[in-house]
Amino acid sequence: MYIGKESIHALKAFIDGWYFRDTEGAMDTAFLGEFQKWTENRYAIKSGQSWADIILFYSYDEKDALTNFFKNYDQWKSDKSKSS
Repeated sequence: MYIGKESIHALKAFIDGWYFRDTEGAMDTAFLGEFQKWTENRYAIKSGQSWADIILFYSYDEKDALTNFFKNYDQWKSDKSKSS
């Protein structure tokens, strides 16, 4: 709805813009680092690539990567709630 097209990088740009608009006052920003680390561990990546690039690498295209992001995000949330 807000990202303009079905693209993992459009989503990442939206999230980065949301965060960088007010790094001091932005709420719920811990997920950025936590999700990055979880994605690196899930795919066994140690290259310093962003979560968006990692997910895209393991997807068919930008649209598939966007779908995979939401699957991964749901799994990350589930894993996080189990460990709390």
